[in-house]
Amino acid sequence: LWDGAPGLSGQRVEELGVSAQDKVSPMSDLDLGKIYGQVAKALANKKTALYLKSGGASAPGADDVTLVVQSPPALVVGGHLAEDASAAEMRFELARGLELSRPEYILAAGVRPKQFTQLFSNVLKAFHARPARRRASPSDSRADPAADLKKNVPYKVSKRLVELFTELGTTSWSSVRWRAFVQHSGNRAGLLLSADLETAARLVLKNGGGARDVPADELRRLAVSNESLRELLRFAISEDYFLLREKVGTAITRAAAA
Repeated sequence: LWDGAPGLSGQRVEELGVSAQDKVSPMSDLDLGKIYGQVAKALANKKTALYLKSGGASAPGADDVTLVVQSPPALVVGGHLAEDASAAEMRFELARGLELSRPEYILAAGVRPKQFTQLFSNVLKAFHARPARRRASPSDSRADPAADLKKNVPYKVSKRLVELFTELGTTSWSSVRWRAFVQHSGNRAGLLLSADLETAARLVLKNGGGARDVPADELRRLAVSNESLRELLRFAISEDYFLLREKVGTAITRAAAA
């Protein structure tokens, strides 16, 4: 769906107060730019642009890392990440953002939950056989987002969506669980590229609306009740994590050899 209709959300970086002059290059002298280039290369995602919001670390929104759902995607970061953050924090936030900007994740990660649910409802109505057979009322025909969606999506994408719903149409699915899974994937990428579990754990809590500075004993307590933190810790002790660290060059043995 994203490949075929990337303009669905209508978002633009200009809405966040940045322009082409604020774009950060991987060749920049800023540590932020250098780390962005390294992380983008490691995750094989060089399509997502990076913008630095001016105003310094004390400006409103300076703490934010915002995914902009446009084509090509963009990350807009505040002054804190460029000026005050540690290298591990930069790596986590940039890796998380770059992972979430992938075509398979970007709509769930960057569109607000209510809008995402409505979007997927329209996708079902437009391309799923059973909802599509529902007889439209006169009021539907005057303003039907599902019909507009079907009309604006290229035929090749439309055909593939119909095929997918035909194959998987009876599969149970929850948009809430899918969004949670997408966030877990972003957090895993952040941990993988930062190789710093303590920093990753604190940022997972912060991104979920919690405090940035949490005592170690509180982290242990939160791991029992916080799903995102619990999933991150599970990944941190998994075989997949250590195999992936070898692949991206952050394994302890390679670091020691370097």
